[in-house]
Amino acid sequence: MNGAQIIATPIWLWIYRRIGPQRTFLLSALIFGAVSLTWLLVDSNEALSLIYLRAIGKGLGAGGVLLVGQALLPDVIEYDRLTSSKRREGVLSGIYTTIEKLAFALSSVMLGFWLQFNDYVPQLNPFADVQPQSAVTALNFCQSVFPAVFIGIATIIVMFYSIDENRLVELRKKQMELPT
Repeated sequence: MNGAQIIATPIWLWIYRRIGPQRTFLLSALIFGAVSLTWLLVDSNEALSLIYLRAIGKGLGAGGVLLVGQALLPDVIEYDRLTSSKRREGVLSGIYTTIEKLAFALSSVMLGFWLQFNDYVPQLNPFADVQPQSAVTALNFCQSVFPAVFIGIATIIVMFYSIDENRLVELRKKQMELPT
């Protein structure tokens, strides 16, 4: 998955420059969410090659999502500077980082509660013991349904994102026209 993200980054950058941040995010989120949902189809008899294909597909989608997420921050910082005449890069970067770290932390806590609720046994030897079916199903949801739902929520939020290169160029021109 990580290798696919790395390989896909220049491709997503090329797409981003052609269709813009919002459409690139929507496309990569669609790939990520759709491939995530295919993990519901996995069973113990599935060929390893299909599992690798799913991981690669999910990595391809995640690469675009991560690229766009990181690329939006400088645009937001510049938009804020051009519309408010204030330099708040540190504040905006701090908010971004805090939300990101909070999401990582809360997702781990939620995952722990979810697995505990579904009878996951952490002490089992993964090579010798078998988890109860409820835990296996819970783990499957962690790889499929949850990522698809959360990327769907992110997609809805990004649909309201209205900063693009044309808007920034227009604001830069207005800024240059103002008397100093």
